[in-house]
Amino acid sequence: MTNISHGLVELDYGSCALSVNLFAIEKPSATPVWRSTRREPRRRPLVNHSGYACTSELRIRILPPADSDVFEVNIPLAEILADSLPFGRYRAETNLELLNQQLRPPEWSTNTKLDLGEVTIAPSPDSMPRTRTDGGLRYTAASRLINGKSGAPGTVRTMVLITNPGTHPVSGQFIPDCPVVVYAFRNTVDRDSLPLGRPAWAVESGCPYRLRRFEVKPGQRLLVHVDKAIAPNGGEIPPGRYYLLAWFGGKFNALLNAGAIDVNR
Repeated sequence: MTNISHGLVELDYGSCALSVNLFAIEKPSATPVWRSTRREPRRRPLVNHSGYACTSELRIRILPPADSDVFEVNIPLAEILADSLPFGRYRAETNLELLNQQLRPPEWSTNTKLDLGEVTIAPSPDSMPRTRTDGGLRYTAASRLINGKSGAPGTVRTMVLITNPGTHPVSGQFIPDCPVVVYAFRNTVDRDSLPLGRPAWAVESGCPYRLRRFEVKPGQRLLVHVDKAIAPNGGEIPPGRYYLLAWFGGKFNALLNAGAIDVNR
């Protein structure tokens, strides 16, 4: 969204301002075959229903002349196919709902629909993303097994790299004492589903939820990490393969696929 006027523009909107609909191409209809407003997380078998909810706060952005801002929504392919939607080609449409504080609901809502063209949903595997982007910053997770010296047990290190790919400085907030929480699973179904499966082990934080501001300049990168030591006898981390999930806690709460590691004796 770009301000093409000569004055400041105020944008008022809710927590779910942007939505996406898919329409059939072979049999065109005004009724969507899939709506993002009705999606739900991927669930493990025999787990009770768990869906998403839009919070009720009013959000405000101020755009100076010629400035722009981006509304985006990221939807895992597995959540789209959860409706038993067939593979194939679809026409996509987005709706942006802005609000007018001077009016009362439901008259205060203005909806702008935009055609997104066509998209092909192919039978390819999908999993928790390694990278997410929010507010101009890109968050990427990875894990490494650091071997100990002289055959000593090693350490599992999980990292989140924060990158500013834009042309202006961008600020964010995080929990400085424990910026990353890690959950390790034995399979990808438990890692990728919501509610999460029970982890084999975790690196959780007992830190108070105090946020600290940070700034990333264009092209600059910020790396945060957490370590988990492997006990001499295996202990909490017995040998085997683990699929890791990293949670970056802050203003932007990001769940990220941190890859897989093999722990040997």
